[in-house]
Amino acid sequence: MSKWMIIAAEHRLPRGTAFAAHRVLAVADGYGRCVRQFNGLASSLDPDSGDWRCKPIGFLPSDRLRVYDTAEHPYTALSIHGAVKGVSGLLDVVRRGEAAMIADRLDASDLALYLSAAREAMKRINAGSPGPSGGGGLPYPFLGLGPNSNSAFSTLLAAMGLSLPQIARGAWLVPGLGRRLLDDLHIRDISDCDLPRAESGFEKPPVSGADMFPRI
Repeated sequence: MSKWMIIAAEHRLPRGTAFAAHRVLAVADGYGRCVRQFNGLASSLDPDSGDWRCKPIGFLPSDRLRVYDTAEHPYTALSIHGAVKGVSGLLDVVRRGEAAMIADRLDASDLALYLSAAREAMKRINAGSPGPSGGGGLPYPFLGLGPNSNSAFSTLLAAMGLSLPQIARGAWLVPGLGRRLLDDLHIRDISDCDLPRAESGFEKPPVSGADMFPRI
């Protein structure tokens, strides 16, 4: 399969309910298998490793909001609601209205352009304050009540020049959706940049059913 899809998916909170959702920017292959994700996640600095440790939600003044690409950080992959083992069968999830197609029938070159824009937005968000691995990002709002992980999803879509989709049978609450973590000047600058193309040749999906929460 040479065609790719970009899908708006949900990681439900609590799992299996329709109460609330974390929006996942998912890249799928032609078989509907998630092969890559971008997620905004609450993060804290681990004093032992000197690097970032993800957590389900931020509540400490020191917690930061950072964006992660599973191509670099596979442990940040989240299980997608409705997907087989959290990663497969995304076309069926879209058909049921539990996810939304953002862009489909993409060749590798088109996908690479979208991924380059997403990664540039990710880098700028993470560079919002000093810190390891590209920066400390932005302050994480207490319990996600403010610009949060769903705002990161919205920001990456805007940088990619893609519209925010409606998920017909989505969760009741998706706090922070529609808010942006970068201003219009940054968004336009990313859109106008001649960015190097990101890698888009995937062989393996994120770890089957991967979910960071049990590791915390």
